[in-house]
Amino acid sequence: MNETPLYGFYSELHTASTGAADELRRSFNTPEGWIAVGLLVLFLLNFRNIVRFCKTAYSSLKHLYVVKQRCEEKSEKALFIRLMLVIFSIVCLSFFLFLIMRYTGKLPDMPHIQVYFLILAAVVAGFLLKSFVLWLIGIFTETTHTAHMIAYCGKLYAIVAGIVSFLAAVLLFNLYTAWCSMLIITGLSLIFGVFLLYVVRLFQIFIASNISIFFGILYLCTIEIAPILVIYNIIFTI
Repeated sequence: MNETPLYGFYSELHTASTGAADELRRSFNTPEGWIAVGLLVLFLLNFRNIVRFCKTAYSSLKHLYVVKQRCEEKSEKALFIRLMLVIFSIVCLSFFLFLIMRYTGKLPDMPHIQVYFLILAAVVAGFLLKSFVLWLIGIFTETTHTAHMIAYCGKLYAIVAGIVSFLAAVLLFNLYTAWCSMLIITGLSLIFGVFLLYVVRLFQIFIASNISIFFGILYLCTIEIAPILVIYNIIFTI
């Protein structure tokens, strides 16, 4: 019987992670253990903001007109909270990617803390580059409001992906080995699902702003997908 690519990936991941979970649960005295503790502290510090975000994010995810209102919000407190949640999400997503590399045996021969910060630097660079290009597009095409809506939605879905990454990373420290491979696949699937929802919202914004589908697809490939592929190649070829 021929194995499907998904089953083959699951089998390889399950084999590579054998014994890694027990080692990881004993690693709280290592640099990555302290990173995990730091993420937990960061989560607790942002807990009220995350609860508030969850209450308001649903309406933004469901209704496009709410996105238009939220992206025009100038409150310094709201902008600061959003910034803190984005930072939290980037740190959590980077750590989840680090754990995936560790479970699959892809970590290079260098200190783990150094690998984590290289991953973090790649994710931050990709996020900043995308924000800068989006700002330039808004300026030169005179579609600043549309660019603000896209940027707001990008931050919104990045925060959701960050929360998923945090939960997955925490569970990876506490589950038995047999469940770890399934957890990684589930976490990646949820993050991919969040990205698909973001793509749907992008095209809703393009249609509402009278932007052609061709330019929408061009933007998606060059500004959204290409940086992800670049970050993937950087991280997994360290």
